[in-house]
Amino acid sequence: MSNNNCHHIIEDNKIKEIYSNHDFITDKTVSSKCMDTDSKEALINIFYQEEQINAIDIKRRYYNSYQLIGFNSSDKVVEHSLFILKDKFQSKNSCRLNNGQSISETIHEKEKNIYASLDFKQIHLKAAWDGVIRWKLLGFEYKYPFSETDIVNHWKTYVAEVLGYNGKDYYDIIKGKTKIRDIKKEYLLPQTGQCFTDWLASKDYVQEVPMYKNLFQGATNE
Repeated sequence: MSNNNCHHIIEDNKIKEIYSNHDFITDKTVSSKCMDTDSKEALINIFYQEEQINAIDIKRRYYNSYQLIGFNSSDKVVEHSLFILKDKFQSKNSCRLNNGQSISETIHEKEKNIYASLDFKQIHLKAAWDGVIRWKLLGFEYKYPFSETDIVNHWKTYVAEVLGYNGKDYYDIIKGKTKIRDIKKEYLLPQTGQCFTDWLASKDYVQEVPMYKNLFQGATNE
């Protein structure tokens, strides 16, 4: 840990708290350093019965003052890097996990609450693979509107190729759908067969899509 004075942004014990009191995490380590007085980086590893759960370090950067997306101002922001689990800790079906949540989603519930309590205003991340839908369903927004347009266009192909709709039924489903929130969940997460996020990953959709989430009440995205 660096001796520089950046830990007022977030203390290590608060970072550790995010990964505490989960049935699937029995231990965790946090290694942090000050980039400067206004930014801090942390590398986190989580374990279940002495076996590491994450495939690579979970990396977080915390900023005391950083440009907010969608606003003409700067404030406290946390930047998330990819969160990748070892294969054995991933669900066989990434769409339907125990209690409807993945490990990363369960952790995120605690992250957002602790960040908000420390006056962080936004979370920034770059989503890839199925994350481009997962994070959207968890309340994140796309930084660039064309990202969502591209994903919705892929979904329209999925409706035909995987769900098997055609003709009038197909057009009734896709009509007017320009945003993920417009799409009924049954056409993203069908009860049987391949869900949209798994299909998207199988198509090697590996673009990193910038996304963000507001953590303060009354925020409206432009």
